[in-house]
Amino acid sequence: MDRYIADGKAELNAKMHDLMALYDGLGICKFYIVVSYGPTVLAEWLKPVHRLDDDARESHADRERIFTAKRAINVERGLTRKDDALPKRLLTVPQRDDIGPVSPQGMARMLDEYYRLRGWNADGAPTVERLRTLGLA
Repeated sequence: MDRYIADGKAELNAKMHDLMALYDGLGICKFYIVVSYGPTVLAEWLKPVHRLDDDARESHADRERIFTAKRAINVERGLTRKDDALPKRLLTVPQRDDIGPVSPQGMARMLDEYYRLRGWNADGAPTVERLRTLGLA
């Protein structure tokens, strides 16, 4: 995947955010992903504590549920789309000599796609339907 092209990045980001929810639930450093504590091992560690599904492949729904619950709490506390932004310097300063700054239009497209994949509204809030699907409402 070309790191300098916005298209297709939303799904990868959603998967990584869901995976990172497991690390958060265990309270361990996210750098452990580098040393092979991936989703299968993390799901095993979390099972006794969080009553996660027995199958590590099915734990994706659990990871999504955790991440979406966190998002819903943050939305309740005032988080909106405007908070899902890159630092200003990434939007104004070229990243390399041959690569310009991140395109605000590209960032907006990625957010639109990300929210759609998540089942969130245009402002980044999980919809009631999505919360129900995940057993959160």
